[in-house]
Amino acid sequence: MAKIDKEYHLLLSKILTDGFKYEDPNRKDIFRYQIPSYQIVHDLTDSFPAITTKKLHWNSVVGELLWFLTGDTNIKYLIDDNINIWNKDAYNWYLKQYDLENPPFSAPYPKCLSYEEFVNEIKNENSSLGDLGPIYGSQWKYWKGGIKELHLDKSPIYIERNYIDQISNLINNLRNNPMSTQHIVTAWNPAELDNMALPPCHWSFEILVQPLSVSQQSLFKKDDSKKGWTVNHERPKYGFTLKWHQRSVDTFLGLPFNIASYALLAHIIGKLTNMIPKTLIGDLSNVHIYENHLDAVKEQLTRDTTKYNGAKFTLLHSAELLAKKYDNISIDRFLDKHNIEDFALDNYESYPSIKAEMLSYNK
Repeated sequence: MAKIDKEYHLLLSKILTDGFKYEDPNRKDIFRYQIPSYQIVHDLTDSFPAITTKKLHWNSVVGELLWFLTGDTNIKYLIDDNINIWNKDAYNWYLKQYDLENPPFSAPYPKCLSYEEFVNEIKNENSSLGDLGPIYGSQWKYWKGGIKELHLDKSPIYIERNYIDQISNLINNLRNNPMSTQHIVTAWNPAELDNMALPPCHWSFEILVQPLSVSQQSLFKKDDSKKGWTVNHERPKYGFTLKWHQRSVDTFLGLPFNIASYALLAHIIGKLTNMIPKTLIGDLSNVHIYENHLDAVKEQLTRDTTKYNGAKFTLLHSAELLAKKYDNISIDRFLDKHNIEDFALDNYESYPSIKAEMLSYNK
């Protein structure tokens, strides 16, 4: 069985039973049922945590994560791959800028674009549209660090701002100092929150490393390609838990996506460090179901959590990287050599999807 389904259904039921109702502070006239906190735990060595009681849109999970990891913040990449999960937030951000600057763009946009015009302009290569501000990818790859200054006559003169590549630093630190307690990446940058289309919901993650015993190491043979290890890899000496922190959780639409995304990130980190992703933990706060989603939730809860088996993740190796050690290449090189189709979810079967409206900010 897909074990993640049972825990996910328990959470849905708990919110329906124990949740308090209130109006969403960022969505006018939208109410939600909420519990203060919850923790999701999944054994990554058992299966990939893809929900089966409704269909998971795998390509969107992969595409968004790769988009984050490259540091991109414009939805053009996503739209080109038919991933539309950020479109409404980008359009609302555009409207906000339009209201502030009236209008923010010069000709040929003398008037505010409709949503359809906005998306079509991005499809047609208009680079002035579709940016979301310094959201996840920007913080992960281009966190703005300290300012170098030259003092002349006691007056500071700006020279340059340093950028911190948190993802590359994480990979390098895991390789060189695996037992450190500082394997942390954060997207919560107070200095830039007002410049983002929306502040990060999943705002931080950390990697918690533990040594593997000799017997545990022996379970991973050098030629076991099904586990992603090639003859060019040494047997892994470490395993890890990926624990992510989320301040606000749309449990019906967002959480299955978040779970799969961080599980995929754990597998990518494992490949790049020759470590075993063992456990996934979601540390969740303000966990809610929107009133608009109640019927969809109730429909999902009627579905059998034991009907389908758990899926497995496979990375399709590029010819160049297959001949090398993944744990010797950079994250940027890894991303340059892989696309969405290289990240496969094997043996995934599920019930049909359940349609529900994605509720973006409206205040």
